[in-house]
Amino acid sequence: MRIEHFDELVDKPTLKVIVGFLVSLFFLHVVYSLSVMNVHEKYLEQVKTQVTKRVALDLPTIPLERDWINEVGNPEEVASYVASLNKYIETQEWPYSVKQITNYQPNDNEYYEVLNTIGQDVYVVFKENKELDWHGFTPLTLFLAIGFASLIYMRQNAKAAITIIPDEVINSPLLLTIDLKNKLLVNPKTNKTTELSNKPLCFYSALVDYCLANPDCKLSSNKQLPEEFLVLAQKYFYRLIELGHTIRKRPNFENNLDKTLSEIRAGLDDVLGSDIFAKEILIPPKAIGEGSRSKVHSFCLTKLKQEVIEITGK
Repeated sequence: MRIEHFDELVDKPTLKVIVGFLVSLFFLHVVYSLSVMNVHEKYLEQVKTQVTKRVALDLPTIPLERDWINEVGNPEEVASYVASLNKYIETQEWPYSVKQITNYQPNDNEYYEVLNTIGQDVYVVFKENKELDWHGFTPLTLFLAIGFASLIYMRQNAKAAITIIPDEVINSPLLLTIDLKNKLLVNPKTNKTTELSNKPLCFYSALVDYCLANPDCKLSSNKQLPEEFLVLAQKYFYRLIELGHTIRKRPNFENNLDKTLSEIRAGLDDVLGSDIFAKEILIPPKAIGEGSRSKVHSFCLTKLKQEVIEITGK
């Protein structure tokens, strides 16, 4: 089976996590390998320096050819010295051994150190016993890559949890949606929702229509509600029956009016959050004071405009 469209089989968030893991694993491996190479190079230099110092100390006893005093060297004894030196190097498990000690300059592709002596230079030629296998993976890079992929995964989940509000919604004057189909108050700016029970939902929907039609209205819990208002509330209740939300008979919208208004205020306060401007427009005002002052109180939405509210599912 040939996979032609991998991106169709894997969703984009998962693909980002996979790509993030592979990319981070690659770069971490490169960084790790370069670090190991750097440390290894320093170690090799230390080994060569150590061996060179040893040869420098033993140089007076090494029978090399010395042209400047016409002294013939002893190649066999030099080779014997190199062999004994390499046995010591082997016990130390150093990565370099001595290939030869000579008066003649080696090839440019060989590793060597120069000892400057009177009359002529001495070259200590090295050979590497084993190459560094720096291409292998280490569990550390794997764990770090997994950690990085986990951060991408958590970031993707966090982004998915945040609802992006379009600019047209943010700039819209709409402050509240009454969703009859789902019995919800919806804040279009934040997508916050709050459910209302049947009676307060119908009452508030009727209040919105009534206040928009009668901007200078006066409604009080101490006075009988207008027939026009009650007809609107009944209309919305029958609509809830059509939508399948209730089979109960129509409630008396004039009973327990203060309780109904309290439920409406609580729902609006929750859905509008910290939006003080929207609350001043949309929440029915409370009575202030006692006695005669509260009797003239009106819970009408006097600041309400058509563009700030909508009712869906009518």
